[in-house]
Amino acid sequence: MIIEDENGREWTTDELRDWDREPTEPDPEPPLTLEEIAAAYDAYVAGGAGAEGKAAAALLLEEAVPQMMAKLGGYHEAEEVWAELPTRTEWTVTASADEPPGTEALWQISPEDAEQVHGRPGQLWCRTLTIGAPVAISSESPF
Repeated sequence: MIIEDENGREWTTDELRDWDREPTEPDPEPPLTLEEIAAAYDAYVAGGAGAEGKAAAALLLEEAVPQMMAKLGGYHEAEEVWAELPTRTEWTVTASADEPPGTEALWQISPEDAEQVHGRPGQLWCRTLTIGAPVAISSESPF
């Protein structure tokens, strides 16, 4: 149900039910998308010193740059965490360089082991795995 007050504002019954509660902060605007940032940059380049260029520059400086800096800071933190994790290199052999290892490849701890297990000449491949810390999943039976 919609009710109009003496100032002409329309209220729903849900709003009236909650009128005495403390106002909440409005939901923040969603972050700009990469397409929106690219469009603002293009408008800035095309608009130059004109009104459109100034509006695009303001959007870039006030919203896009702080948003991108925060995101970049998060990526740097994640990269530092990944860089500290231990790694392990594994090796396998395929018949030729034209045949990369598939999901069924048998990976070994050393290149010598890979050549010995596969028992044939061919292309030696390696991969480096990042090993995260063990995470306890469950202590309940059947685990």
